Amino acid sequence: MITSAIPSQPTSASAQRLCSYANTTSSLQVIRIGNPSAYSFERVVFPGDRVLFEAASEAQLEVLSPYLGQAIKIEKIACRQLQVDVDEHRLSA
Repeated sequence: MITSAIPSQPTSASAQRLCSYANTTSSLQVIRIGNPSAYSFERVVFPGDRVLFEAASEAQLEVLSPYLGQAIKIEKIACRQLQVDVDEHRLSA
């Protein structure tokens, strides 16, 4: 399993959530967060990989599966559902 991090969105720190998404399928997936206020990202996630990212509390992650050269959306997930609980005491050690 490979874990990668995606740079955080340029919004206030209080509105950010550390999130995690894992591709538990046997197929390649593309994940993205689109934000009309100019920030967006898109990443390829291989089967078995996990991605950590920061996103605005109201953001939604779109999970797409490439098929015959076209991206087919398979689901939208609220980033608040993907939030990672961070133990600040472990991070400061």
